[in-house]
Amino acid sequence: MIAPQDLKTAHDEYVEKVNRQRVKEQKEANRKKAEADQAKFEELKGRYIGLSMTDGTIRLHTLDSVAEYYDEGTKQHICVGSSSYYLKEDTLVFTATMGGRTIATVEISLKDFSIIQCRAFANGVCEYTEQIAGIINDNKEMIAERAESRRVSA
Repeated sequence: MIAPQDLKTAHDEYVEKVNRQRVKEQKEANRKKAEADQAKFEELKGRYIGLSMTDGTIRLHTLDSVAEYYDEGTKQHICVGSSSYYLKEDTLVFTATMGGRTIATVEISLKDFSIIQCRAFANGVCEYTEQIAGIINDNKEMIAERAESRRVSA
């Protein structure tokens, strides 16, 4: 037989198979890029790894690897991983949790420690932004010390 009985179905199945393979290849390329980016991330953000702060209700902690940025992006339906926020030189990203549940992803400026953005699930408005800003303000000195520790040891 030269042609399938149902050419449209055969075509659609083939196109779907090719698309699945392209998606698989793109995911692998993204994974390899993330691995390569990990070294640059550690150079830029290594001094902040493990940084955590709380007011007793909300806990903020840094995203400590490229994989964590991608996981946060997937979990929160935001672009923090896919847009390579981990390579931004003058910002730091925290995840904010309450009772073990993620309530926001927070990007701050390393120049003045102000909040650049504070996003709830799917880029929604976070109802705890003011409380999160208070935690960051209360811990500016600790963040600044981490920034200075890199300059002194470099």
